Amino acid sequence: MNLLSREFLSVVAATCALTAHGSAEVLLVPKQHATIQAAIDASSPGDTIRVAAGTYTEAPSFLAKPDRALIGVGKVILDANGATNGITIVNSPFVAIENVRIRDAASDGILIELSSSNASVRKVVVEACVDDGIESSADGVSLIGVVVKQVGDVGVFCDGPQSYLRDLKVLNNGGRGIVVGGARTIVSRCKVTASDGDGIAVLGSDSDNVVSECDVRDASGHSLWVASATSANLVRRSRVRDASTTALRAHGLGTVLIGNTVRDGTLVGIDCLDDVLACGNTATNFAGPAAYRIQATCDAGVHANNVAKKSGVDGFLVESGADGNLITRNRSTDAKTGFDLHDAATPGANVVLGNQFKKTDP
Repeated sequence: MNLLSREFLSVVAATCALTAHGSAEVLLVPKQHATIQAAIDASSPGDTIRVAAGTYTEAPSFLAKPDRALIGVGKVILDANGATNGITIVNSPFVAIENVRIRDAASDGILIELSSSNASVRKVVVEACVDDGIESSADGVSLIGVVVKQVGDVGVFCDGPQSYLRDLKVLNNGGRGIVVGGARTIVSRCKVTASDGDGIAVLGSDSDNVVSECDVRDASGHSLWVASATSANLVRRSRVRDASTTALRAHGLGTVLIGNTVRDGTLVGIDCLDDVLACGNTATNFAGPAAYRIQATCDAGVHANNVAKKSGVDGFLVESGADGNLITRNRSTDAKTGFDLHDAATPGANVVLGNQFKKTDP
């Protein structure tokens, strides 16, 4: 399923949730109900809660309140004032949150629990919360146009399958930027800046996730990391700058890297640890040990049409033990103190064909 189809289905699901009941009402805060929580408690499935501009010192919860929408009109600030979560959604599928600013929660800005599938969060800002910005374990969650900044731990932790994250901005957080823990999740056009941990991490043991057209800068951990227990993930057309460790670290059986650009880091640009298919990627200006590394655990991978530029040590490094890899039509320039290709593997174990390498070893 392509990105447009996924977005279309998300919009259809949200629309159906809001129009399924002919008697749906609009509840106004504070005109009809003094607090957001009072309006939620008074609402019925299909209702919309419209909140007027202002600051509301409360931490509302949807507890067994499915099929509701909470929409801010103008600048709506929800100050949790040290309550556990800014908004909590439990046992409430098809809840939509839109156009609110959440701050000062003792734990998460928004918590979406397992039983609350198909939640939708759009145009929401979460800031200054002690733990995560948004934590979700539900399936089918849609997060679009969300900003998370200055939270204590993970910006967005999405542990449920079949979720959709688009146009997120995650800034200056104390932990990882975006964590994907479920299968068949799409992360598209997201920006992560200055995370005190990995920028975007695909974890867990699930598969078939897509990270597309994302931008990660200044992560203190791996900028973009696909973990070892996952499989069949795709990272495409994403960009990394100012990597403190590895810019793009590709574990996972059958991981595919296509058209990514990484530059300016202290260690390795692109690091392949399993049977990775990597095509059309570029790594520029990495201190070493290599701009592009094929580790000993990378067997039967395909590495084609990749470019390494301005490596502090080696351009392409094939470690001893790497076996059965096809290395073809790659190019390396300006390996300062090493080799454009440093093949330390057993001679003949890998196929090296049609590359543009000036300095090679052996």
